[in-house]
Amino acid sequence: MPLRQGGNLHRLWDNLLGRRHRLPDVLREYADLEATGQGWDVETSTDVAQWVGESRQLAEFACHPAILRAVRQPGDLPAIDLPQEYLQTAGESARRRVIAAGVRLAALLNAAHSSD
Repeated sequence: MPLRQGGNLHRLWDNLLGRRHRLPDVLREYADLEATGQGWDVETSTDVAQWVGESRQLAEFACHPAILRAVRQPGDLPAIDLPQEYLQTAGESARRRVIAAGVRLAALLNAAHSSD
């Protein structure tokens, strides 16, 4: 779906945490996430259904009314203009999801290591 902000919706979500993937950039992003202290209280359950439910909630948020209007129109998809609030909330959501993934992966690895 094309965006008036440039690019498309898929690219927007892919780049919410930045476009640099070198280790120093990742470590800097981690330090920034850790410094906020927000989002680290994550349920470490291995209940995949819970994880899917969380992703579904995010997907429901991602379907902004402007997106739904655009996909319901016949013909080519028009470029949509997402409000700043959507972009900000999307960024916060992406940060929460990456923190949850990291915390859960650490818990799984710790559990696997402690069972040795």
